[in-house]
Order: sequence, then C-alpha cells, then structure tokens
Amino acid sequence: MFFATPVATRADTRAAYASLPVPLVFEIGRTELTMAELADVVGGDIIAIEHWRAHEQNLLCVARVPAAPAWEITGRPSGNRLTVERIREMPLEPTRTDTPSATTHDASADDAPRSLDGLAVDLRFELPPTSIPLGELGALQPGAVIELQQGINQSVIHLVANGMLIGTGQLIAVGQKLGVRVVTLTQPAPREH
Repeated sequence: MFFATPVATRADTRAAYASLPVPLVFEIGRTELTMAELADVVGGDIIAIEHWRAHEQNLLCVARVPAAPAWEITGRPSGNRLTVERIREMPLEPTRTDTPSATTHDASADDAPRSLDGLAVDLRFELPPTSIPLGELGALQPGAVIELQQGINQSVIHLVANGMLIGTGQLIAVGQKLGVRVVTLTQPAPREH
C-alpha cells in the first residue's frame, strides 16, 4: 500500500476506530439433518437441538469473531443479557492438500440425476445478530455483559442451513432437552441459469 501521508501510529488508529461496530452472532446449538428431513419440516414442527453447550445447568452460546486467529466468545444468556464466560483464540484450521485427482468420465447411467435426499445439512440455531464496538471488544473479559435485543426465551431464533437463513423459530425446553418450534420457513429462491 502507498499512503499520501505518514501512517498513523497503532494507538491513533485504534482510537479512531474504537466505535466501529463488530457484528456478533451467538449460536445456541446445531443439528444435522438429511435433505429429506429438512424438506419435510413445516411451521409448528419442533426440531431438537442435538449439540449444545451447558455449564452448571446453564445454556451457553458461542460467537466466533473473524480474526487472525479467530476468537470464540462463550457466554451465558440470562434475560436480555449475555455474561461472557470465556474468550479464546481458535487455532488456524490446516489447509487440505489431499484434493482428489481428476478422472476421466465415460457417459453412462451415472449421468442420471442423483437423489440428494441423504445429503447431510448442518442446521444452526442462532440468536439475532448483535454488535459490540471495536474498543469494547478489545477490552472484553470474562464477566463482561453483552446486551441482547431480547431475552433468549422471547427471542426469534434464526434457522441457518449450511450458512443460509431458512427460517425462524422459538426456543423451547422439553424436559432436559432443547428444541426450536418452527415459526416461519423461507424457501430458497430458484437459481437462474
């Protein structure tokens, strides 16, 4: 990069951007469904949250902050607040070098459309996005409180399939298990060819 004026010191830069909002999306948990199971979901259905974290009978939510290395912020929701329990740096994921080699392909019955019913879909359950100023994020410590838009029990839960928002729901507890009652589903827009 070329700059017309001398580069500001790091402290000056941090101060100038202290109010810059950093988006946070807290995940409640996740479930893996097949494409066929996901296609059968309708409003009113309850989807069990198979993988979620708890500590001393309290639900924990996790937000990942894109950085180098990435951060993971774990918090305990209570009302419309989330108390930070832990902040940790995530190790860098190794790059994969074992890419399959190209193979020749003969036209045959394999060219028929394949059934995708058994395809695994990663379904995440997320709180509505919130943000924290960059200056506060840099000073964030366990015990800090992050304000949520609504209490977790009243909050709209986002249903995110393979990274795409597909609907909303409400968090429910059934005994010692958690689930989300589906309120709305959004069908993906057809792709243009």
